[in-house]
Amino acid sequence: MLSVFKTILCCGVFFFFGILRSQTIGVDCDSLTFDYRLDKKFNRFINRGKYFLIKDDLKSADKFLSKAKLRVKSSLGTGVVNIPSLYSLYGFNRGIGKKEELLFYGRLLVCSKSADYQVLADCINISLDLNDNTNAIYFLKKSEEFFGRNYQTALAIRNVFLNLNFKDSSLTYVNDYILKSGDVINGSLLYVNTLNRIGQNYEAYIFLKRLVLLFPDALPVKIAFIDASHAFGKEDIADFYFKRLVMNSDIKIDIKSTLIVNAMNRLRESKVSDSGWEMVSKWAQWNIQSNPNEARPYVIAAAIFLKTEQKEKFELYCKHAIENGMKEDQLSREINTLLQW
Repeated sequence: MLSVFKTILCCGVFFFFGILRSQTIGVDCDSLTFDYRLDKKFNRFINRGKYFLIKDDLKSADKFLSKAKLRVKSSLGTGVVNIPSLYSLYGFNRGIGKKEELLFYGRLLVCSKSADYQVLADCINISLDLNDNTNAIYFLKKSEEFFGRNYQTALAIRNVFLNLNFKDSSLTYVNDYILKSGDVINGSLLYVNTLNRIGQNYEAYIFLKRLVLLFPDALPVKIAFIDASHAFGKEDIADFYFKRLVMNSDIKIDIKSTLIVNAMNRLRESKVSDSGWEMVSKWAQWNIQSNPNEARPYVIAAAIFLKTEQKEKFELYCKHAIENGMKEDQLSREINTLLQW
């Protein structure tokens, strides 16, 4: 499967080369040495500082906490980082919400390779919260290095590249994730999404079309292709693939219904006479045929007929929805939600 994906990238016109820039954050890890012994003097300072904080003696608390920080910084000035002291300061700053200091201590813990998952998660979230894209990329990449590649981290790194407007690098990174993680389906769909996000909509559609041919049984690919085909005005293609999907009893009704609702949303500015409404009406009928004892398909059909001003059909499908377990007040809310654009 991976070799096939490589063929798409290499042979199509949709692969963009970019440079995954290394991010520096002002800490020279190579020049540091790490001490894992407890520093009794530091512990005495920070414990006294915490004690006076509890007593609400802020002046005394600040005095001892400053001494604790100064001891760590003085040691750092000689190229030595005491890990127990660092973790203590990290935990303290996490508790009081001092974000910039937390990032600084987090970087040092990463340098020592003693940062655990919680440290990296904290630093990633804080960096994103502060719109600090450089640090976000750094901690996300370190998370991959320490704990392995996963889709959520890949998505977050991709998003940071897009925030920085590094379009080529975002594509290159997603491609690298696919090839190294083996997560071809999710990675490929993320690649398609990235192409769309940078305005390469046609290339995204063609790429997706190739994926459908290569992975015809991959449900996420089929769903994305139906949605994209309808959005691109390829109604015959969308019709063909949706009918095959909706008649498959193994596929959940929520998936089928969501595709219809997405199509309805794209028609929200269209006139009642638009042929697109005929198509979604047909999809709704197929959904009912596939799930005749479920209320949701009837609700969607009723909403379509209300929108297209077909009163008798609207009332009929409302009746069917109620017969299949939908309460009247819930039915009203569902239809209002479907038509609130």
